[in-house]
Amino acid sequence: MTSVITAPTLSADSSRPAEDVWSLWGGQYRLRAFVLLGVNLALFLGVGCFTYWLRTGVFFAPAQEGYWNILRLTFRFTGDTGVTLASFLLGPIKVTDVPAMIPVVGLLVSCLVSIPVLVAILYRIWASLPFILAVAFLAVMPWLAITLLGCCMLASCRPFRQRSQFMSALIGQAPVVLYFLLAWRGSPGSELDAADPLDPIKFLAPWVMAIVAGAVVTAVVLGIARIVRFRPGAIAPVLALMFSLPVLLFEYLVGRDELHYRRLVETRRSFFSDRGDPSGGYDATDDLLRAAEREWFGYPEPRPRFSDILDRVKLQWTLRMSGPEHHDVEGFLQVEGSVLAEHQWTHAFQCDAFLKYYPDSRYAPDALFLKASALDMRVDLGAFRRKNLIRFYDDFPSPWSAFEWRRLLENFPDSTYAAAARLRLAQIELRRGRIEAARSLLSDLVTHAGVGADEPATSPPPSTWSAFFQRRAPRDEHPLSFSRMRVEARRLLEWIEANEDPVVGWEPLCGTDRPARPVAFGLAHLDPRAEGYAANVERLLKAYEASIWADNLKLEIIKSQRDAKARAEALSAFLASYDGRGADAEPEARFLLCLAYNEIDRPRDAGKELETLVRRFPSSLWAEQAGAVALRTLRTMEGTGG
Repeated sequence: MTSVITAPTLSADSSRPAEDVWSLWGGQYRLRAFVLLGVNLALFLGVGCFTYWLRTGVFFAPAQEGYWNILRLTFRFTGDTGVTLASFLLGPIKVTDVPAMIPVVGLLVSCLVSIPVLVAILYRIWASLPFILAVAFLAVMPWLAITLLGCCMLASCRPFRQRSQFMSALIGQAPVVLYFLLAWRGSPGSELDAADPLDPIKFLAPWVMAIVAGAVVTAVVLGIARIVRFRPGAIAPVLALMFSLPVLLFEYLVGRDELHYRRLVETRRSFFSDRGDPSGGYDATDDLLRAAEREWFGYPEPRPRFSDILDRVKLQWTLRMSGPEHHDVEGFLQVEGSVLAEHQWTHAFQCDAFLKYYPDSRYAPDALFLKASALDMRVDLGAFRRKNLIRFYDDFPSPWSAFEWRRLLENFPDSTYAAAARLRLAQIELRRGRIEAARSLLSDLVTHAGVGADEPATSPPPSTWSAFFQRRAPRDEHPLSFSRMRVEARRLLEWIEANEDPVVGWEPLCGTDRPARPVAFGLAHLDPRAEGYAANVERLLKAYEASIWADNLKLEIIKSQRDAKARAEALSAFLASYDGRGADAEPEARFLLCLAYNEIDRPRDAGKELETLVRRFPSSLWAEQAGAVALRTLRTMEGTGG
């Protein structure tokens, strides 16, 4: 008896053309379809995690603290929630600063959009639901997921499905184009208005690339599917390639260090931003009142006076904004529970982690600078007590930062931040009584070839197409001013050159550890913004009134006066008392008197002081600084008919 071997049956009706992977009825094909669908889903889950990681630095979103609150914020229609698709392009790695992110974001968004639609067409709509859920809960883009659900229904369900699967896919992706348009119109305009004119083009480019790439990939995948009669083994590799391409492009064109450094910058701004003009600070009056009201309403009747509660809340805020150490004449006072101290050390540890994992990064000197300046960060407590202003500053270095400044200067002597390292180390060396070391650092700063203008080193490139793909570093809210650092360095140098007292030496400047002396601290130990600064300088003046430091100490006391008229009168009396006797503080005093006269609208007197300053001290630092003041004075005189 002869047996007949027949070919395996592929479908119930081999004459009917295959429409999806389930058209193959053979068991091995169905099993292969499920396995490869699972592989594609696993890869897509990774893409969703990668998408969220690009926005936050956190790989697995559900493990993040406050995850459900973040999801809830995506449905808030007012304010910048920070989780919109537009925010994806503006932080932490802005496509305007790193144009290499344009293909990364374009292909990534294309993958998030086109893959669920292709799965709905090739595997039917129920198979696309896990992919849509991944977009909603792993990529944390629930609005995009809702849009994709509508896209999949348009592409795969009757009566919307077309005979041409490619046309079905294009029609299905149409709602996403509207979604992109809304994301473009809802983008934070303030991030782009003051930037390079090419920035809006960079912002639009990822959306265009996502649409074009989605159409191309859809055509390729559906074309291959037709050729192989929807066998799943030929479709999955194409989808896997699309998953991996954005990741590979990011790794080789951008780099992980770029993301983590920009996260450092964001953390610094969230910790130390005064949310206002750097010179004016942030007015916290409303915040104080709200905090006091919440505490006041928590008391039972009869409640204490509201003013007492407000004073106590303000005192609590003052303590929480105090740094890890508070300079006083008795030494260092450790402040427990200081929020500022927690932020300083948290940020320092984050910088250390960055330097550990990316020691060869282009941002290594930047991370060292961020750490050192964070340890120096202080709040102007006097401004907060007087006017409720929260104002940060970092120009009075902490001893904790000395090692970091030294490391920055030794490892990156030619970087933009080397000038800041030289100045801060010189200030610290003066406190330690190491005059020659401070002199050497200050001289290097004055003569060192570095950034020679007030413009920050991170200023944007010129608006030309050649600069379109040029990478820009994050713009700092408080950029370095090299000329201002040179002014401070020359001021300290002039102090050193003119004030070596034959009797007390450098004690008025550096302090002393000899118990017989009336004060242990010196002028270099005192923070000019501290409320007790004038009183401490007066103690120094009382102890060293017979030294050649007396004129400098008197001038420091006068500079601490806030009223311009009183300051002008005190400066005028100071100059009259030293008239012709060669006080080394006279050039600075005349310069400050000119500024005070300008503040109280006496431009003629300001002009006379400038003329005297330039004539008598032509080579001094303050004569050089008089140029800008002279121009402002002349303009004022012209406006008043002078």
